[in-house]
Amino acid sequence: MKPQHYAFILALSTLLFSGCTFEDPNQPSLTYRTKTTSTSTTLTETSTTSTVTSTSTSTSETGSTSSTLSTTTTTLPENTYRIIAVDNKFTPQELELEKGVKTNLILENRDSRAYRLINEELKINWYLPPKINRTKSFTPEKADSFYLEDRKVGDMHLKIVVK
Repeated sequence: MKPQHYAFILALSTLLFSGCTFEDPNQPSLTYRTKTTSTSTTLTETSTTSTVTSTSTSTSETGSTSSTLSTTTTTLPENTYRIIAVDNKFTPQELELEKGVKTNLILENRDSRAYRLINEELKINWYLPPKINRTKSFTPEKADSFYLEDRKVGDMHLKIVVK
């Protein structure tokens, strides 16, 4: 073996063993930390509630635990509804609207494809690009049930009931 190889092996051994700390396997580690974060969103026709739970735990010889919970609720203005397009479906799948009242729809496309939302009776022909939010307004003039749909996606429709 060449002297350069001995020097390399010696340097590698020094690096490996100088950073190691040996602990008694029968004793718990003196200090460790874990952090867990989870997020959930609840969506209704008139509000969005986001809950973020973040738990940070530190354990040492004395032991300690802390956790944080945060909730944010966003209420939409009157006659404004959020419609989410994701996985070729609308959420919610049905809206109840009032005849003659201007309605605002916040259209949120979470998919990577575009949609074209159409209903001739309501005079709606809206293009919704991928990963984009748009706000559209209309005033339903006739009491009835209608479907807002993308004709290229078979089961993708939103039922609009106008009273």
